[in-house]
Amino acid sequence: MNLPVRDDANDPSAPAMGLFTTDCMVDKFGYRHSALSAYLPKSKVLERKGRLTLCTGVVATRLETSADGTEATGVYILDHLDKRPGREGIVKANREVIVCCGTHFTPQFLMLSGIGPKEHLAKHNISLVRDMPGVGADLQDHVAFGIAFQVRIVDSYLRMLNPLIGLWHFILFLLFKTGMLATSGARLCGWLHSDTIDESTMTVKHRGNAVDEKHDNTDASQPENVPDIELLFANAAFGGEKGKGYSAFFATLVQPFSRGCIELASSDPLTHPKVYHHYITDPRDWAAARKAARFSMNYVERFRQTNYPFNSTWHQAPGVKAGSVEGSWRDVTDEQIDAYIREGLLNFYHATSTCRMALEEEKGVVGQDLRVHGFKNLRIADASVFPKVTSAHTVAPVYMLTERCADFIKSDWKAEA
Repeated sequence: MNLPVRDDANDPSAPAMGLFTTDCMVDKFGYRHSALSAYLPKSKVLERKGRLTLCTGVVATRLETSADGTEATGVYILDHLDKRPGREGIVKANREVIVCCGTHFTPQFLMLSGIGPKEHLAKHNISLVRDMPGVGADLQDHVAFGIAFQVRIVDSYLRMLNPLIGLWHFILFLLFKTGMLATSGARLCGWLHSDTIDESTMTVKHRGNAVDEKHDNTDASQPENVPDIELLFANAAFGGEKGKGYSAFFATLVQPFSRGCIELASSDPLTHPKVYHHYITDPRDWAAARKAARFSMNYVERFRQTNYPFNSTWHQAPGVKAGSVEGSWRDVTDEQIDAYIREGLLNFYHATSTCRMALEEEKGVVGQDLRVHGFKNLRIADASVFPKVTSAHTVAPVYMLTERCADFIKSDWKAEA
């Protein structure tokens, strides 16, 4: 397939495309290491007792702002467990308010506070504090679809559906930190740009040794080489027959052109907002998706040509029959691919950019210091501020962003001292 094979996707010298080992966030004992366990373990909570207050069982409903609309002076909170009227309180802000409600709920929180598109706020009888059309706009996300095929049951995670085998792998992990439960389930991922795929062969056009460096499609420093397709390799698939093993390539659009939005459903903070993803509504996304589908199907066909000791039939792919080896990327039509994608499109939960970092006249919501435009002490620190969705999965970039926000706060407070 001509994809360079590399181990470390985070190596600065790594090519812009390649087949990489999937990075996972695990601790030294092999357990998942979340942001909570990394940044706020119980030991730190106890250490900061008296300086750190955590409000549980409440929902932040809206901001209290100054009369001139330039400062956040507090945050209203609602007793979410009792949900009794009159149980709203307020937490006063001495210095700053940092909003971290996430891509879907940060715009809702701002709009309920009167910060957002004025026509939309008026529709819900919310008093306007600042007209910001960019709040809730430009929703982006990674979307995927699977190309699945049959493998030996011993090579598939589905073998653990057998209770005895599942118990055995649980014991292996518990005692020795080995076995299938010691892995992520998707140990490899491929990254490439759709423009690098040769449509006549459905393999990568490798130009790493090009004479003209401007056309080196492996140079990760060139913006035009940022991958727009990810292939996530998983040793399992949906909808298979009991007792059979399956694997799949999840072909993922990681630089989509389609844009969605977040809108209020009502002025009730406990009512979820309306989410309009508008997946693959831009023709450029369809072009990339069709290439990704054919490239993935070619991967399966090339896999069959190896010495793998099993007849790997199709399980799920456009234009083919499950359980058959008949059908090829060369024969499948655009219409078959489009219908297949519409039926099986998956959300990767990497939503971003509903309060983008950009100039206000460009529908931006925050500046490069993460401050909301027009406010002295209001910042946002979550994926909603991404100017554009990252090609990589969003968890590590969010950690980077929040650590940078902490740097900004400390720097500003030090300057004020």
